[in-house]
Amino acid sequence: MVRGPRWLASSRAPLDAYVSVVRAAGLPVRIVPGDFTARRGRVAASEILRRRPDTDAIVAVTDATALGVLQFLAARGVRVPADIALTGFDDIPLAAAVHPALSTATHPVERIAAAAARAALSGRADDKVFASRPVLRDST
Repeated sequence: MVRGPRWLASSRAPLDAYVSVVRAAGLPVRIVPGDFTARRGRVAASEILRRRPDTDAIVAVTDATALGVLQFLAARGVRVPADIALTGFDDIPLAAAVHPALSTATHPVERIAAAAARAALSGRADDKVFASRPVLRDST
C-alpha cells in the first residue's frame, strides 16, 4: 500500500482497512509512504519494485497517487493488470480515462460535504460514516 501522510487524520482509516484485510488473508503487510500526489506515486512504485520485485498488486490511498504508480509501471514496461494489479481511491474523472482504466472506490461527496456544513453550522460533530463502493475497471 502507498499510504497517505501520517499527520493527516483521514489517512488512518484506509491504512487500518488495508492492514485488517491483508492480515485476515494471511498476507504480509507492506506499506510505503505517500502524500496523495502522482509524483510520490512514481517514487513509491520505484521503491516497491526495488524492495519486492515479485509484487503483484499495489493499493494507492488516492487516485492521484495510483496514476503516478501507473505512469512509473508503464515507463518500465510493467503490464497492468497482467503483471501488477492496481487500485486507487476517489474515482476522479481521469481514473476512467487512462489506460488501463483505474479501478478505484467512490464515496458520496455531496452527502459528506452537506454533513460537514451542517456540523459546522450547528457546532455539533457528526459521527456518521459514509460508505464507499468499489468501481472496478481494467487495472485489477
